[in-house]
Amino acid sequence: MRKALLFLIPLLICLISIGCGSDSKEISLNEFNEEILPSEEIKKVVIEDREDIFIYTSEKVPYRLKASEIGDIEEFIDHLYSQQENIDITYNANVNNTGLLLWQLFNLLVPILLLTHIILLWIALRKVIKSTAGDLEKILYAMISIFVPFFGPIIYLTTKPKS
Repeated sequence: MRKALLFLIPLLICLISIGCGSDSKEISLNEFNEEILPSEEIKKVVIEDREDIFIYTSEKVPYRLKASEIGDIEEFIDHLYSQQENIDITYNANVNNTGLLLWQLFNLLVPILLLTHIILLWIALRKVIKSTAGDLEKILYAMISIFVPFFGPIIYLTTKPKS
């Protein structure tokens, strides 16, 4: 019995918090035009990703309108300004910054790859100099290691002749 209560209490708290914790009241455009716009002073309008419009009044919880129901957002904003003049309007766009993330990753990896290339090149050139291969082969291996960045030393170190 105690175990069942210990399981039910967090479950009930979770359900209550989900039901009571809405951060906005969803209303239709008709409800907004007929009930809220004539009677309440609009302080702020926030347009999120051109999908949701949050309207802040003197109430603690903002009203939410779907932009798909409104149609042209600019006409809606003009209509609001014609009813009440001092409204703060904010546009929020949650942009996917994949390009920025890739650029930052590239800037992080370039120094690491450059350092790795320098270390591999140093190891490969030391082994080329110490090898018992002929002078022409040493020059060829050194040129491959130098002129094929990153992969040249790897090619030499994996395919070098056994001494």
